[in-house]
Amino acid sequence: MRLPLLTTLALASPGHAALPQLPPLPTSPLAAPGLPAVTWDAGTLPTPSAPASSTLEQAKKTVGDEQPDYSGLQRSLFHFPDVRAGALPRGRVPYLSVTDTSLLQAHEQHLAACQQARAAKRATDPSECPKIEWSVPYSTDAASVTVATHMRAAWQRYEDRYYWNAMIELNNPALYLTQCVVDVSSPLNTHRATLKVTVEQADLPKSRLLQGRVPLSTHDNALHLDRYLPWPQTSMADRCRGVDVNPLPDVPFLYLPGTCFFVFGVPTFCLQGDRRYATNPAAPAPLYFDLNQAQRRVQRAVKRAHSSSFLEYQEDVVRALFNQKTPSFFGLPWKTLTPGDGAVVAPIMNNDVSPKPFTDLAQLVYHAFRGQRTQLYALNSAAYYFQSAWRSPSLNAHLRPGRHDALGSPPGLWAFEEFKRTLPPTNPAFQERLGYTTFFQAFNTLHTTLLPEPVTAKVLRPITYFATGIIQNFPAGTAVLPQPMLVPPYVAGLPFAGMQAHYDWRSVPEGYHIPRVKGQPAFDYAPLLR
Repeated sequence: MRLPLLTTLALASPGHAALPQLPPLPTSPLAAPGLPAVTWDAGTLPTPSAPASSTLEQAKKTVGDEQPDYSGLQRSLFHFPDVRAGALPRGRVPYLSVTDTSLLQAHEQHLAACQQARAAKRATDPSECPKIEWSVPYSTDAASVTVATHMRAAWQRYEDRYYWNAMIELNNPALYLTQCVVDVSSPLNTHRATLKVTVEQADLPKSRLLQGRVPLSTHDNALHLDRYLPWPQTSMADRCRGVDVNPLPDVPFLYLPGTCFFVFGVPTFCLQGDRRYATNPAAPAPLYFDLNQAQRRVQRAVKRAHSSSFLEYQEDVVRALFNQKTPSFFGLPWKTLTPGDGAVVAPIMNNDVSPKPFTDLAQLVYHAFRGQRTQLYALNSAAYYFQSAWRSPSLNAHLRPGRHDALGSPPGLWAFEEFKRTLPPTNPAFQERLGYTTFFQAFNTLHTTLLPEPVTAKVLRPITYFATGIIQNFPAGTAVLPQPMLVPPYVAGLPFAGMQAHYDWRSVPEGYHIPRVKGQPAFDYAPLLR
């Protein structure tokens, strides 16, 4: 599928035209000039009970799993601020700090010299005095859903204008006069995004212990239009941009209508051409249809969709992520928007004080490890997650010689920690006590497809030229019938091959790698927080 699409795009572009540059990311947190005060109820977590001693002694005889492979999963780690030192000012939203551990060695090696240089306000060498920590405030989960919804709307605007721009270009001047003189569009109706925490296999270390036990999922944003209508859902300026009115009539330059003759309603004979791409069986096919000219018209629209319209789509995405109208969202752009080279991330919270997500987590781990060899994990599932309320002595069994349950780095008992990736967002107090947080992430992917993507929508969005056919019925008279003509290679839809912005929510244990975070962010929220 990828090769024909890219070939079509090449035909639509002169020379070796490339996709436009991505829009620039903000270099300072202008979208958040002041951070609002946030209050929440700390809530209470249940107190666990110790496993039965006889069962525990039997479980202790099992051995720990082989040491997991965390290579490549320990670079960008987050941690909560130390509120005991007064690091959380009053009247400010809570925040997290993210550390780039790959720079720790250089930081520690030149720490004293760097501190002296900064105190004397002298310039420092970034390679010797690197910045290793960045702060980012919590956003509300509702605000993250709003941002995701705006990202869906950005794609839907792009998809709708792409189709109608191609149809107007193809059926110019007929559709130009009806679609570009009077605005007959309806507003775009974008459904709200659904908050869904995902866990991918790449987030987890290589380990037989976790294999098949942690529920995996992937982002499924369903960016496509929520409804496909027979009229536009974007503005006249969007769908008509780049199309110049055609001064020449299509008859006889693009096609010649076919004619069927009837006598008293009984068909006699037809003068028509090839019916392969005709869609109306009641009307004759054109005697002549300039398919090459029709294809060139659509190719002009394809080119625009992958140049100016694509750039506006990416600009819409950036506006969705950094919008002052969403005051409770504080995204931190990490490195770039290039696919696989960064993301915009934001830790999220809500005011939910129900402990149910955590009791459900303990049950999930219990059922995942009920086998005889892993019974110790099952018995200690509730004890581990609720140890902030009471630490059960049974947890010491995981520290016995020969076991690899505690590695030191990453912290905690890693098998229990990895299951925290399934947790939904909750209030900051619970997140800190359980040692995890949920990140909203926005990122670009390389996507190749034919639009529209839903199979049921393809019949509603055909690329057709509106030809006509003539019926001569003696003695009743003459009738003109529509004969829409399909235009290959666009019968299955319009090609798209480029970057598409997606979003998801990922929960991460404290001290564990944050997916998609690479390099250094564009700015730091620390000056607004401290």
